[in-house]
Amino acid sequence: MTDGIPLINKNLNVRNFYDPHRLETFTDNYAVKAIPALFITTPMLNFDSTNIDKSDFFKYLVDTDPNLLSLLSFGSKPSNSENANVSPFIKLLSNRFESFSIKSTVSQPRENAETFYGYKQYLPGPYVNSVSGDTISIEYTETENLDILNLHKAWMDYIEGLGKGVLKPSKQARDHRFLDFTSSIYLFNLAPDGETILFYEKLTGCSPISLPYDAFSSKAVNDREIVKFSIDYTWSYKDDLNPRILTTFNALSRKSNIASMLEMKDLDQQGILGVSEPKVDLTNTHDMYLDEDIAKAYMPVATAGKDANGKQVFKLKYVAPSS
Repeated sequence: MTDGIPLINKNLNVRNFYDPHRLETFTDNYAVKAIPALFITTPMLNFDSTNIDKSDFFKYLVDTDPNLLSLLSFGSKPSNSENANVSPFIKLLSNRFESFSIKSTVSQPRENAETFYGYKQYLPGPYVNSVSGDTISIEYTETENLDILNLHKAWMDYIEGLGKGVLKPSKQARDHRFLDFTSSIYLFNLAPDGETILFYEKLTGCSPISLPYDAFSSKAVNDREIVKFSIDYTWSYKDDLNPRILTTFNALSRKSNIASMLEMKDLDQQGILGVSEPKVDLTNTHDMYLDEDIAKAYMPVATAGKDANGKQVFKLKYVAPSS
């Protein structure tokens, strides 16, 4: 006790000891979410000449912006596009999203028994309804060419065409019996350092279900408002805080021809995560913003590292092939 003020151990282990005076300060160890990150995997839409000829909108994009269609077609090269898309994630959406909503997992309580006098016992039931089948809303800031809206219109038009039998999936999708229009969505919340992963979630079987044309409702006043809108996606399964999510995330990053050049090392003998700190020089990361070819080489990976207290943490890094 000093001048009537209790001494406080700032290194108090809140797991094992009480803090009776509750005199914690903001310098204590709290979780502070600061930077969100989002990655949507590239679907494998079939934009061959047959399908393109059946859609006026597809033909318009082929003539005006063929590379936009390639963002929805992993591993293939739509007509007039410069190169086949080998990016496992849709970078446009990672760069232009503003916010996303994360839903809680909730167990459904169930009544197990009732006595003659009316006393009841409630027990927690399954939470499958919270992790199986729902929607997520993601807000974007639109580009001047309406890239985000056009991309999602092409995506939804393709799904609509498949449902009506007007368009056909690729031979690979038919032979291996998978849905070529679905994606996975990886959501991250990062600490203020911009790297340490506080929370992560994966949504599987995702596809857009809304086109926000109402964002272009206008008044006869020149108010010059930046266009922002939300797009809803349906998903089939949700998984949170499972280290295997990060393993699959890294596996997808390695599908890129560029990412496959990364020099990684195993995290440990169990291979929990698959990669540790990348053996690359990141001292001049600002160069990625100065040179387009360098910027293209950077890929996101989840790595294992240590915090200031020596505790193992996961970090989201953008790494490039070593020189």
